[in-house]
Amino acid sequence: MVFQKAADIARRDHKAVLIHVQECTQPQGHSTSGSHERYKTESRLDWESEFDCILKMEEWIMANAILSQEEIEEIGASAKQIVKDGIKHAWSMYENPIKEQWVKLATILDSFPDQVKVIDQIKEASLEIKKLHNPFYSDLHSIARRVLHFLRTKGLQNQELADFVMERSIKADMAYHSKLHSETPKAALTQIPVNPIYDEKPALKTGYQIINAFFDHAFEKRKDLIAFGEDLRQSVT
Repeated sequence: MVFQKAADIARRDHKAVLIHVQECTQPQGHSTSGSHERYKTESRLDWESEFDCILKMEEWIMANAILSQEEIEEIGASAKQIVKDGIKHAWSMYENPIKEQWVKLATILDSFPDQVKVIDQIKEASLEIKKLHNPFYSDLHSIARRVLHFLRTKGLQNQELADFVMERSIKADMAYHSKLHSETPKAALTQIPVNPIYDEKPALKTGYQIINAFFDHAFEKRKDLIAFGEDLRQSVT
C-alpha cells in the first residue's frame, strides 16, 4: 500500500515522504468563502458528490444494518438543529454585551442637558449611535471618546461619559494587550537559561540521532518515564 511504502521509506532512510492524495473530497474548497466550482471539472465535482464521506458512511451503516434510512435522517436533522442553536447561542454571547454598552452610551448622551444636546457635534454623535448596525466595541469607544474630547474643549464635563470611556479603555487593554505571552511563574521569559556545552570537536549527528540520545538520557534519569510509538527502537515495559 502507498501509506505503508511511505512509512517504510521514512523510517528506513529518515527522509520526508510526500503523498499525493487524489481521491479525497473537498466540500468547502480552500475556505468557506472559496468556490472550487471555479477550478474543478464537472466530472470531478460529480465524483466528489458521489464519494462524499458522509454519504459513504451512511451507506456503510445501512449495509451493515446498524441504522435505518429514517434513523440516519433523524440524526442528520438533529445535528443540523444543534449546530443552528449553537450558532445563535455563540452570536448572542458575543453580541449581547456589546448591545448593553450600546444602550448605555445612547442613554448617557440622551441624558445631556438640552442646551448641550442641540449642539451639532452632539446631535451627529447621537444620530451615529442610532444608525449603528451590529456595532463593535471600537465603534462605541470611538464615538464616546470623540464626544468627551469635544465637551472638554468647550469647558464642559460629564463624569458618566468619562467613566464609560475609562471602563472601555481598561477592558480593551485587558482584552487585547494581556495574555500575549504566559504570565505565570513558568513563563519562558522568567526562566534561567541553560546554555549548551559543546566539545571542542563535537560529532555531527542527524536530528533523529539527537532525539534518540535524548530519550536514552531521559530513560536513564527517569525510571517512571514511559514512551509509546511505532518508531521506538525497543519495547519499554
